[in-house]
Amino acid sequence: MPGDVAAMGSQALALYGQGRVAEALTLAWQTATAHPDSALAHYTYASLLRESGRDGDAVAVVDEALRLSPAFPDALVLRGDLRRSLSGARAAEADYLQALRLQPEHALAVHNLAVSRLRMGTTTKAVRGLLEAGRLDPGLAPLALGNITLAVTRVLRWATASVVLLAAALIAVTAMYDQGLPSVLPRVLAVMLTLPLIAAIVWTFRTVPAPARRVVPRTQFLLGARLAFLAVAVIAGLVTAVGAPSLAGVIGPLLLIVFVGLTVLGWMTGA
Repeated sequence: MPGDVAAMGSQALALYGQGRVAEALTLAWQTATAHPDSALAHYTYASLLRESGRDGDAVAVVDEALRLSPAFPDALVLRGDLRRSLSGARAAEADYLQALRLQPEHALAVHNLAVSRLRMGTTTKAVRGLLEAGRLDPGLAPLALGNITLAVTRVLRWATASVVLLAAALIAVTAMYDQGLPSVLPRVLAVMLTLPLIAAIVWTFRTVPAPARRVVPRTQFLLGARLAFLAVAVIAGLVTAVGAPSLAGVIGPLLLIVFVGLTVLGWMTGA
C-alpha cells in the first residue's frame, strides 16, 4: 500500500538521521523489495545509498524509480545529482531541465542546475538560478547564498589577479616619465587594463541584488576587500591615464603589496 511505503520510508530516513545507517539501508532495501512497483520506495532507497556514498549503486536504483514513474521530479533531481558526481556537470543538466519541465518551481532542481552551471563556467546564469532557488524555498537561501559567494569570489579573484598587470603599467609610466620618454603607450595600456576591472565591478552590482550584496561582505570580509581593492585600482588607472605620473609610481607598488596581502590572506583563510 502507498501509505505503508511512505511510512516505512519515513522510518528509514529517521533511522539514518539517528546515525543508524546500516539499519536504515536495510529497511529501505526491504521496502523496495517488498514493493517492487513503487517508485517512491526505490527513490527513498536510492537517496539513502547516495547519502551513504554509494553513488554507483544509487544510480541503478533511481533509474528503476524513473522507469516506474518517468514524471517524478524528485527522482530526476536525484539522478542529476548522481550524474554530476560521477560524470560531471554537463551529464546532470538534462535531468534537472526535465524535472523543471514537470515542475517549474522545483526549488532544488533550480538550485542544483545553477550549481552545475557554476561548475561549467556560466556564472551569470548560475547566480540568477541561485537567487531564484532562494526565492522559491527560503530554506535553501543560506546554501544558495554560499554558492553566490563562491561565484562572486571566482569573478573577483580573476579581476584581482589582473591588477598585477595594471600595477606594472603604472610603474612603467613613472619610469618612462623620469627618463624623459613618451609614456603614451603604458598610459593607454593602463586604461585598457582597467576595463576588465570595471566589468567585474559592474557585473557584481548588476547580477547580485542589493540585499545579497549587503549580506555577502559581512560574512565574507575578503570578498568586500577584493571589491574595494578593484575600485581603488580602477581609480588609479584612470587618474594615470590623464596625468599624475609621479602618483602612478607610488600607487603601482602599493597595488602590488595589497595584492600580495590579499592573496596570502586568501590562502590563510581558505577563501
